Amino acid sequence: MLAVSCSEEPEPELRTREMEWAELDSIIRNLEAAGVDVDTTDRLVFYIVRKPGEGPTPEEGDICSVEYWGYVNERLFDDSKIFNNNLWIFPYRFKKEVHEVVGLVDVIGYMNQGAEVDMYIPSDLAFGSKGNDIIPPYTTLFYKAKMHHLEPQ
Repeated sequence: MLAVSCSEEPEPELRTREMEWAELDSIIRNLEAAGVDVDTTDRLVFYIVRKPGEGPTPEEGDICSVEYWGYVNERLFDDSKIFNNNLWIFPYRFKKEVHEVVGLVDVIGYMNQGAEVDMYIPSDLAFGSKGNDIIPPYTTLFYKAKMHHLEPQ
């Protein structure tokens, strides 16, 4: 037996890097039009200093205690409390190249103790063209982060 449907469902549009960057460009332009100072890291992660901190920024090997929240399409998907054994901060030895979401560590490298930042991490520095179970391919991540403590080594 052959079953045929008369209704054609459109196939979902596949995301592309160009689509992602057009969306990100719109977000950044809207922020800047609203008077928000948006900066970028050397790797092109966009960040906004919501509260400046004091002292040095982390160097390779320093111990950082960071609290963070990650969002995709305005939905919380990453929280330092949930993914770090219910610790409300994320203590780790700072390494510029090590982390699944390289963009998060990239911006932490620009923070100092007490700083609070928002960041937009392009997929090239996050989950890329493949995405994962909850993050579509070519999706910019939005993170909020607070540097609670920085211990130079």
